[in-house]
Amino acid sequence: MSTKPTNPQDIPEENLENESGARAMEEALQSSFTILKIVIAVLVIYLLIFSNLVNVKQDAEGVIVLRFGKAQATSPEEVYKAGTRFAWPYPIDEKVKIIRNRPINSNAAWHAAIGLAERGDDVNQRPVDASRDGYAVTMDDKIIHIKAEMRYRVSDPSQFKFAFEAPSDKPPVVLQLMLDNGVTFAASRADLSAILENPTQFAENVKSRVVKLASDYDLGVEIERVNVGGDDVKLPFMTQKPYEKFSGVRSSVDKVLSSAKIEADGLRRAIESDGAGSGASSGDVATIRNRAKNEAEALRASVESLASRFQDIVTKYPDPVARRRYTEQLYYEAMERIADNEDVKIYLLSKGGKLNRSKLRLMINQPPPEISKEKEGGEK
Repeated sequence: MSTKPTNPQDIPEENLENESGARAMEEALQSSFTILKIVIAVLVIYLLIFSNLVNVKQDAEGVIVLRFGKAQATSPEEVYKAGTRFAWPYPIDEKVKIIRNRPINSNAAWHAAIGLAERGDDVNQRPVDASRDGYAVTMDDKIIHIKAEMRYRVSDPSQFKFAFEAPSDKPPVVLQLMLDNGVTFAASRADLSAILENPTQFAENVKSRVVKLASDYDLGVEIERVNVGGDDVKLPFMTQKPYEKFSGVRSSVDKVLSSAKIEADGLRRAIESDGAGSGASSGDVATIRNRAKNEAEALRASVESLASRFQDIVTKYPDPVARRRYTEQLYYEAMERIADNEDVKIYLLSKGGKLNRSKLRLMINQPPPEISKEKEGGEK
């Protein structure tokens, strides 16, 4: 039977060294586990708090928090309120972001891009290609290329986000189609010249149409504005040069009409001011006015003399029968004087023509009208 050494000096030195190494290893592992626990705790805190914090910018975006699929707040004031929002991790909470303002461009009625290889030496020789080019038809049946930009604002976040918007970062397709419809609809209600000369008014017409559609479909958006610039409206390439020539002629006509209107206004002012003033217009007006006054005075004197003469006849012959005889006597005496004058020619014509000769017309010093051969042939 062997006996264990009881003297510490008798313990081998190798065993003491192994025991101290194991203790050091154990302490190192315990420190590592402590650090790992701290890291895990920090990650958990970050995931629970910091990763679920959302910062909302003023008037730029909004957030709707869904808790188990149910919206916590849907009013515009709460959704768009600036500040930081907290949400629990999924699947408890879900954050739905909304961009409040966005632009949408309509190119459905615009032409395709043209390269040098496609257009050749002259872009105006390129015809309209219905397979690539878009266009709108005006009220006067003209083809025109139009593009427009629309900016909208989300007024009802819940209706906008959950009723029709697609789950993507792009604007909803329904708003794009709505703007395209507004462009083609407004073009069909206006003439080509009106669209080319006043694109701003055309943009207002597009906006009116889009606002109506947004209201009818209850999209939860407000249309802020629609922009259509001068470079956003073009004729097809093959018609640009002829229209420029036509516009030049029309511009010349407008200048002539404007000049005539200015001259007419000057004459009107001169007439209203009784010919007073300076310039050629005033002199012409004064001449015309004086001539008219002289003719009016002569006519007035003649009428007054004739009226006085008739009044004398009525006074002298109050009986109608006697008055009629006297006027017939005056008529015959006047005809005798006319007949005795060699310089006077008298024509007796039928008022009814060749078919009806019952009425005669007396013409003095005025040759009868010539009857054309076509009329004579027709009467025969």
